[in-house]
Amino acid sequence: MGMDQPPSQPPSGGAKPPDWGEMSGKIKAAQGPDRLILIAGLLFFIDSFLPWFRIKLGILGISGTVSGWNYGGLAVFAILLAIAATAVALAGVVGMQMGAPKQTAQLLLGLAGACLVFTVIRWLTHPGFAAYGLYIAIVLSAIMTYGAWQKFQSSPA
Repeated sequence: MGMDQPPSQPPSGGAKPPDWGEMSGKIKAAQGPDRLILIAGLLFFIDSFLPWFRIKLGILGISGTVSGWNYGGLAVFAILLAIAATAVALAGVVGMQMGAPKQTAQLLLGLAGACLVFTVIRWLTHPGFAAYGLYIAIVLSAIMTYGAWQKFQSSPA
């Protein structure tokens, strides 16, 4: 029990820390539907902070805008679905197994499709007050859904 003993080593076979450089390379190398979903998902998240709703009260001279995060439950739910779809696609790109490829593709398609549906419903409930951010969100969620559809069609059973 002297001071000459080497420090104890962690048990072998334990989990090793992630290699961030390798993950970064995998993300940059993403192609096809994965790349489409990742880019559209990132842009959707950025778009969620842009104006989705505007109001002008001409008589009082009051005007303002509201981002997707403050536009109500449907908009926030659509944003969360977009984040979830992007996370599922990202997990697949970096090599995490989330089940059978067809099941993962179904999950991705469900998340992206629901994002599109809730974004369109948000627009349909207040079409006269929609701002440019909501229109961008509709386009981006449609792109995500298209990418998820491609991934679903190409995944093995």
